[in-house]
Amino acid sequence: ADGEAACTATAPLKRTWFGTISNPGVPASSHLTCSPESSLIGIVNEHQAGLTAAELCRKQGIRDAAFYTWGKKYGGMEVSDAKRLKSLEDENRRLKKLLAEPVLDNATLKEMVGKNF
Repeated sequence: ADGEAACTATAPLKRTWFGTISNPGVPASSHLTCSPESSLIGIVNEHQAGLTAAELCRKQGIRDAAFYTWGKKYGGMEVSDAKRLKSLEDENRRLKKLLAEPVLDNATLKEMVGKNF
């Protein structure tokens, strides 16, 4: 996959960045530190290339449920698409927060005005 070349190998971890306990039998070279999107897309692409889900989950030390969730979200994407998706999700989260604050203030003011009269 595109982003995998920029990843660097680390020593085996007790916990992986996606919150599951890594498989102690997995070689250190398979534990990569890079952007989560490029790793996830790499895993999904391996599945599309022919590896079974069970093999990939065992190799990466992840749960089947996590794998299928990522497949739904990142299937068919390139690393640049996933990074763009992440930035749009972050922007959407920020905008929702900006909108929620004035709405809450407005509701509070209406409640205060209603009690005063």
